[in-house]
Amino acid sequence: MKRTTGEVTKFALLILILTFVSINSSYSQSRVDCEIKTDETFPVCPDLFFELFVFEGPNQKYNWEVKEGNSFVSVGDESALLTSIVDSTTYRLTVIDTIQEDTCMSDLFGVGVRPQINIDFVLLDTTCTGGSIQVVDNGKVKAIASGAFEPDEYQYIWDVPPLQIDMLDSSIAFGLRAHQFYDIKVIDYYGCPKTESFWNIAHSNPVVEIDAEPDTVYIQNPYITFSYINLSEDSIPIKEGSETWWFSDTIYDPDKENISHEKEPTYMYGSVGEYWVELTVQNEKRCDTTFTKTVYVKPVELFIPNVFTPGTGDDVNETFEITDDPDKLVRDNPLEKFYVSSKLTIFNRSGRVVYRAENYDNSWNGDNLPDGVYYYVLECYGVKSNDIFKGSVTIIRGN
Repeated sequence: MKRTTGEVTKFALLILILTFVSINSSYSQSRVDCEIKTDETFPVCPDLFFELFVFEGPNQKYNWEVKEGNSFVSVGDESALLTSIVDSTTYRLTVIDTIQEDTCMSDLFGVGVRPQINIDFVLLDTTCTGGSIQVVDNGKVKAIASGAFEPDEYQYIWDVPPLQIDMLDSSIAFGLRAHQFYDIKVIDYYGCPKTESFWNIAHSNPVVEIDAEPDTVYIQNPYITFSYINLSEDSIPIKEGSETWWFSDTIYDPDKENISHEKEPTYMYGSVGEYWVELTVQNEKRCDTTFTKTVYVKPVELFIPNVFTPGTGDDVNETFEITDDPDKLVRDNPLEKFYVSSKLTIFNRSGRVVYRAENYDNSWNGDNLPDGVYYYVLECYGVKSNDIFKGSVTIIRGN
């Protein structure tokens, strides 16, 4: 059919209008991609990281949101989101083209989570805190997993040497030390892992206080008797006959053979110095604990007066008092501390014995002897050697 010139003009105008509308329509539609994608298989494992992403374009901003309650909370601003969850939830993504000022909001993207794995521990054997006996590494524990499966349907992987895992039950580990964490990984049928730590406890140890009588001795009488008090007797008794005492001394004893198993031993030290004693005891579970105490062995030092004044009434210098420190306010008898035994003899100028005492106790007040100079011989008998002290002493009375 032949068209007139007017009809051709009208048809061309219609084509032009339709083309313009089509172009405008294409510009009115968003050209930003906001479809959430992932390479993961759902549902995901609890607490295991997975990635959500969108194809990245130029000049774009991203806002990842996760649903919390009835609202959404921002959790990321990159094209990819690496995250982990413990409960099923919903994500959404907003992408903004900063040049075209175009915005795209994704459809809601739900992520499901497989059932959580719970791990409980049952302590089968308690170990000791420390010490030298073999039961110190005797802790034994069983892990019990629960969730979507029965306990024996999980895989148990302890972080301990293979020889410490029960060959018939991999959920049991043994030979564990006290006060230490042990890790275990449990894997379910879906391959989802869960890691927990077990803190291994120990039997309680007694609290002991060592007593040394005396705690300071002198080389000529270096005997110390040791004993102890169990301060936790009501709750943690000590195994009868488990006491082992070790005494440090001048003789090198790396193997600690200088020992006693008596409950209250008496030890003689060999020379002047500072030493320590160790006491090892066991509780009723045969767990041993060691306690220490320091003692001192000092050289002999005597102060023998050259005058005393009995009968003056001032209670000063009333007796012939031998001491180790004349400035001490409270004095004791050093001869008992320093020596095993002693003998004091007093002579007058003529050489006649006027006083004699075995194991002198500082009580001689001159008796009724007149004022004057007298002479003494003090014989002291010690473990290492004997000492003899000689000198003069003057009696001055107050009348």
